[in-house]
Amino acid sequence: MFTLLKLISPFYLFLQEEEYENARKFKLLFDQLTGDDGEIDAFELQDIINTVMKKNAKAGTFKGFSMEACRSMVALTDATKSGKLDYEEFKTLWVVVRKWITAFKQFDRDNNGAFDLYELRNALSDAGYSLSSRLYQMLCVRYASKSLQISLDDFVLLSVRLEAMFSAYNQYRTDGKKGNASLNLNEWLMTTMYS
Repeated sequence: MFTLLKLISPFYLFLQEEEYENARKFKLLFDQLTGDDGEIDAFELQDIINTVMKKNAKAGTFKGFSMEACRSMVALTDATKSGKLDYEEFKTLWVVVRKWITAFKQFDRDNNGAFDLYELRNALSDAGYSLSSRLYQMLCVRYASKSLQISLDDFVLLSVRLEAMFSAYNQYRTDGKKGNASLNLNEWLMTTMYS
């Protein structure tokens, strides 16, 4: 047992050092991109995320995230509702967006760069969402193209809104697990308009 610990300990130390180095590089990059205010708005996020995505995507397969998707991404982790993300908020968003991109790649079974309704259902189910058939139809009507395909941009936008709505619901939940939430008109508008 002692010998095994001696062998494993340097490995864990290496992982911690590598994790620290990656975090340091990420913070340096954030500082370079934000300028004087030390925060990222939707316009800066769009530049950053589209540059990264285009470098990592097959040629011609990624058109870029829309301004609407970037505004919604900012709203998701913008705790102060300032329209900007500080480093911690940006870091949280980056982890979530990478998770959604990974899920999109994993569940786009035919590798056509878009989800059909079946692939969308599988991706959201794997993420832990249990939605009614009617809600899936509504999501398809709202986020799918004319050919009933959902692009990466639309999937991220859909995911942001779904996450924001579930989060708001849980915040205003009044009766435990019975399924009711209570909020006034201003709370409802704040929840739905800034998402």
